Amino acid sequence: FDLSRMYFRADVKPIDHVKFRMTLDAPNREATTAVSNDVTTVSSNSGKFDMVLKHAYAELYDVLAPGLSFKFGMHDLPWVPFQEALWTYRFQGSLFEDREGYLSSTDLGIGTSYVHPSKKIETHLSVINGESWQKPEVSKHKDVHARVTLRPVAGLPLAVNLFASGGQYDTGDDLSR
Repeated sequence: FDLSRMYFRADVKPIDHVKFRMTLDAPNREATTAVSNDVTTVSSNSGKFDMVLKHAYAELYDVLAPGLSFKFGMHDLPWVPFQEALWTYRFQGSLFEDREGYLSSTDLGIGTSYVHPSKKIETHLSVINGESWQKPEVSKHKDVHARVTLRPVAGLPLAVNLFASGGQYDTGDDLSR
């Protein structure tokens, strides 16, 4: 039995239509390898956790219309958490696009989402710093992520998802991503 990651989460709803969320992520430290005098030493670091902030945001919801919300701070992005929610928990680890650094589950910025009362239409738009929740902002460039989900038949697990992401890298020949 091994504990590889822990989350500490706090949700506060001080008044109607306002929520605050904070999540601390404590991943287990990776094994370290040291080589000295042609001898390799591996330290497991098992049971040693780092603490990082994954979520810290304020949310206004159902203010202008039922199902409409606005998030300010380090919040969930449109694609990765949506995909993870389809299975309700992770079977094999993080998603490929998250694990390889193409997309992130969380980032610092502003976002809005809308879920139609019939649940047939869902939209999510975020403008973020583009560095992910694991790195500090180093660029003046911002990223935009958007998702539209259409569920034509209520009650059936059939959906059409459209996702788009755009931004710029800090260096390189082609700055577009």
